[in-house]
Amino acid sequence: MMGDFNLVEDAIDRLPAHQDHAGATQALYELRSMLRLEDRWRKYKGNEKAYSYLQKPNNIHSRIDRIYVTHDLTKTANEWEIKTPPIDTDHSIVSVKIANPRIPHQGHGRW
Repeated sequence: MMGDFNLVEDAIDRLPAHQDHAGATQALYELRSMLRLEDRWRKYKGNEKAYSYLQKPNNIHSRIDRIYVTHDLTKTANEWEIKTPPIDTDHSIVSVKIANPRIPHQGHGRW
């Protein structure tokens, strides 16, 4: 599940740091729990601060654009990134590479 959630779940994901509305974050937590989804970017990056949205008038940075994955997908998901897009926008691009574990192994040499 991915998208612009317009809220952060942890204060570390906003600068200046603060929590969002408790009811909204609780509702997202309950949905994620029901679907068994994890915010692996935070686990992959630890306490690294990176933001996907800049609210220019107030100079508030937030990581409101996120990708949630199941535990099974975490085994093949890597290269979690937040990048500046090539076009002028107030959101950054969030991405992850997910390998397909069912792809046949191809050894060295010609394909």
